[in-house]
Amino acid sequence: MRRSVAAHLWPLLGLLYLAPVFVQAEVYPEMVRPLSHETCASNQALLSLGWYVHEAENFSQLAQQQTDLMSHQRNLYRPDTEGVVYSSSAHRLVRLESYDKITTAAGEMYGDLLFIMVPETRELIEIRWYEDGLRHTAYSREFQNCASNMIPDQPNALF
Repeated sequence: MRRSVAAHLWPLLGLLYLAPVFVQAEVYPEMVRPLSHETCASNQALLSLGWYVHEAENFSQLAQQQTDLMSHQRNLYRPDTEGVVYSSSAHRLVRLESYDKITTAAGEMYGDLLFIMVPETRELIEIRWYEDGLRHTAYSREFQNCASNMIPDQPNALF
């Protein structure tokens, strides 16, 4: 069965539509403007679900705190989930690594700590964690303007 010319060109047209977005962010990083919580749909969605969305300016400090905490209490964390997915917030493939904290009651939270990172370099893009009954997220404006749009549909999940 022969496909029409349009059927062959359709995937290419989609790439052409998205190409300016990728080129703009890579070649002209100053064009990627910081957005406020009010203009970020993903931030608003997380806030409406009771999350604490930290200011992007605090990302490095918060990421270091969570990384240090896990390093110093390695025996309290167990690997949970890992994999690579596409993030439309970061406009790239990202690596997810989730860890369970064994002191959290079973069923209270699935994955207490989530690292979202560049797969090749393991540089952190976003970090999510559960602490004292509250879900938190912090993200790097170097990679994305808003929290990633992986909005969990369960009250006891980070993604």
